[in-house]
Amino acid sequence: MPLNPAQAPAIADLYELYRRRVPRMFHDYCETGSYTTSTFVDNTAAF
Repeated sequence: MPLNPAQAPAIADLYELYRRRVPRMFHDYCETGSYTTSTFVDNTAAF
C-alpha cells in the first residue's frame, strides 16, 4: 500500500489509505452520513 496518495494506482488504494489514516468515527460518519442517512442516500443516488 503506497503512503503517498499520488502513487496510488487505483481508487480502491486511495480508499484503503483514507480508511487507515482517518479516525474511525470520522470514517464511519463519511461512509454512512448522519442518523437518518437521508443526505447520504440522496448523494449516492445522484452518482
